[in-house]
Amino acid sequence: MIEEKIKSLDITLPNPPTPAGSYIPAVKTGNLLFISGQIPMEDGKVLFTGKVSDDNLETAQKSARMCAINLLAQMKRELGN
Repeated sequence: MIEEKIKSLDITLPNPPTPAGSYIPAVKTGNLLFISGQIPMEDGKVLFTGKVSDDNLETAQKSARMCAINLLAQMKRELGN
């Protein structure tokens, strides 16, 4: 069901990015999954840096979207389909 919704939104989940620091990106304990360190990365590169301000709302939205897609990719890797 979730996979179908993602496809209907024309989103392809990438391989989860490699952590940018020395941390574990996801930990599953019981029925909980903790995910950390999501930044707007694509193909191993940080897409956007800096602060959000009134003049770059579109960039902030793209950044948040990429973070959410990476979060979903982490979830898929840890939990499966």
